[in-house]
Amino acid sequence: MGARYVGYLIALLLGAAPAAAWADDPPERVGRIAYVEGGVLLQGAANEAWAPAVPNYPVAAGASVATQAGARGEVQFGAVTLRLDNDTRVMIARLDDAAIALQLQQGVANVRVSYLTSGQPVLIGTPAGQVEVLAPGMYHVEAMGFGAPVRIVALDGFARVNLPRTSITVRPGEAVDVRAETQNVYSAPAMKTMFDDWAQQRDQEAAQAARYASTDMPGYQDLDAAGIWQEVPDYGAVWYPRAVPAGWAPYSQGRWAWVAPWGWTWIDDQPWGFAPFHYGRWVHVHDRWAWWPGYRQARPVYAPALVLFHDGSRPRGGWTPLGPRQAYQPHYRASPDHVQRLNVNVVPRHERPDFDRRDFDRRDRSDNFRRRDGAIGATLPRQAPPQVLLQPPATSVPAPQAAPVAPRAAPPVMRRDDRPGRDERWRDRGPRENVRNVPAPAVTPVPAAAQPPHERQSPRPEQSARPDRAERPQQGPPRERPQQRCRGDNCN
Repeated sequence: MGARYVGYLIALLLGAAPAAAWADDPPERVGRIAYVEGGVLLQGAANEAWAPAVPNYPVAAGASVATQAGARGEVQFGAVTLRLDNDTRVMIARLDDAAIALQLQQGVANVRVSYLTSGQPVLIGTPAGQVEVLAPGMYHVEAMGFGAPVRIVALDGFARVNLPRTSITVRPGEAVDVRAETQNVYSAPAMKTMFDDWAQQRDQEAAQAARYASTDMPGYQDLDAAGIWQEVPDYGAVWYPRAVPAGWAPYSQGRWAWVAPWGWTWIDDQPWGFAPFHYGRWVHVHDRWAWWPGYRQARPVYAPALVLFHDGSRPRGGWTPLGPRQAYQPHYRASPDHVQRLNVNVVPRHERPDFDRRDFDRRDRSDNFRRRDGAIGATLPRQAPPQVLLQPPATSVPAPQAAPVAPRAAPPVMRRDDRPGRDERWRDRGPRENVRNVPAPAVTPVPAAAQPPHERQSPRPEQSARPDRAERPQQGPPRERPQQRCRGDNCN
């Protein structure tokens, strides 16, 4: 009975192991701060302190975005775009493969839904009830508080308002006012506001980007206006940015930020600089940099930066963008299934027989470090020119170079009779044969100011030049051991 119970317990633990590993994976679907006007604040998913929102900053489930007086902001979640008017606060309650759920706590929000996938609803929570988007369109949601009713306007599209006792369908051109206290519902004609006109002007058509890249990729809407798409051999459709200076390289104009739970994350300075730096790969075609979105995938997985750090897991020593068909090995904690989904759209299945973490580390690092002349991968065609090896900006004065120290003199050869306490038997026997008469090598010490505090060592006293006694060869005949005298009954 006990053995059967132990076997059942082991089977239960083994069955729960994949679920535990899955729980450790970071969010695979994120949004991004797309536009900031005035005072826009962001609070991380781990209840972090409020901080000014920065364009191209990632936003995950559990984060909150707020605008101050006279400010406006925009957050993109792929095919769903959230725009906030002044004095508005919205929390991203859920953001995964199952649904997108936003919680309007106060203020005015405009939600644009470009595409709607079956089985993946878009929900907007309000103090009065939940709004479920039923069709692509633009929706105005307003919750001013202080006894004012919650207004839901379907400027274009269908929506359903789910209340505790009933549900109401809002058709295009209709508006519904709901009081949170009494659940009374009033219908009214839809009227656009100046904020809705501004939101409509922000909409950008991205027909070509939607054809080649996934519509669930945040930032794909900005690609058509900022570059051109072309078909090239070996890769298919690639995207060329327009307004970049001569000699520009990816991951060269921006900064690194530590974003939990991914770690070091690249924040690009370009307005379109989100999708090309967190999805797909960069290639060098026809003496120009082009972004390859990879093989089309319905739901691509977000990566903080698709680069290889020269200093292990930190950008301090420089970084190299990954090339096509090179797998990305994350530095954060992730399951093998998560790593597979990260690379499934850029590495064909017949080229990746194993997705083990050690296999990624062994293969990709050898390809990137085999040549230090700047190539992304030495074994792949059409790769990067020498300027792809990027270095971080200098933030401190380099340590001064110490002047070489003259080599120390060799220890003097000592004769046996020159040492105190020796008798005349050792005279004229010459130097010892095993004493190495080799000068010491030159040593270039590092000044203590240039060493980290934990690596500084206190000065040690100089070792004696006298050779060790254990290395002396035995000289002369061995001494005979005296015979033991017998006493009493021990004598034979």
